Amino acid sequence: MLSPRGMGRGVHGGGSTPGPGAAQLRRGRLGLGDTDRQPANHYRQHVRRPQIHPGRLVEQPSPSGVGVERTTFGEFIGPRGELASYALGWATDNAELIGQLTIGIGVGNPGGGTFHAVIAANGDSYGMALADEAFAQVPQGGPDLSRDQALAHVDLPFVWAVADEVMARDPQAWRFRHWVLQTSGAGTAGVLAKAEPVLHLQHDADGTWQALGATGTSAADGSLHLWHLVEEDPTLMPVLDLAPGEAAWRRDTSSPWQRDDPKKKPRRRFGRRKG
Repeated sequence: MLSPRGMGRGVHGGGSTPGPGAAQLRRGRLGLGDTDRQPANHYRQHVRRPQIHPGRLVEQPSPSGVGVERTTFGEFIGPRGELASYALGWATDNAELIGQLTIGIGVGNPGGGTFHAVIAANGDSYGMALADEAFAQVPQGGPDLSRDQALAHVDLPFVWAVADEVMARDPQAWRFRHWVLQTSGAGTAGVLAKAEPVLHLQHDADGTWQALGATGTSAADGSLHLWHLVEEDPTLMPVLDLAPGEAAWRRDTSSPWQRDDPKKKPRRRFGRRKG
């Protein structure tokens, strides 16, 4: 398996470009208006409830000693029994902010293959680009495909659909997304000082994230990166998919998260400093 830092080579089909530019990336599900997404969208019109089953997580210190190399594995099952395996990896100290994705289909069957891609920020969403460089081996995969072979593969729309489902539904992928997008927010003094755990996480309608501890009524005490909070407290992972306008709370770190339903009751509101 390659290190999650060894990325970007072969994005143009065998070259040595250091990383994919925004124009080369296929927009992820959160992005809009990219014609490369139409086949995957066409597939999803006929897919009602695909299943994502996260599997093992492999973590190890990065060679620099200041980050973590992380690879998560899992399985996809479509409503008609379609199978795929995936692996998503990244290194938290990678200054290029690029991750790697492997999706395998059709093991033991003609036409089966293993597709490899890089993932990077693309505007306010993530983008993907097929790559020549193999990343991981997965159970459902066939032979490793080059970028050109993947582009010509009849099942590429299905593979892109699987990729978007992984990014939307695997909690480790939510964690990766906040890292690659460098999602910022605001926190209370206790949270910023690491003296209090986050007990209320709020994703405002304007896109702002607020993290509040047991004391304080405003998240205006300072700024933070959401992925740093998760590195300190992985129990935040179940609520990293909050949509704008949603919030979640818990009594303490051993209690389950409760999600506020704005349709049923008013949500706790926290002011932010003006000016």
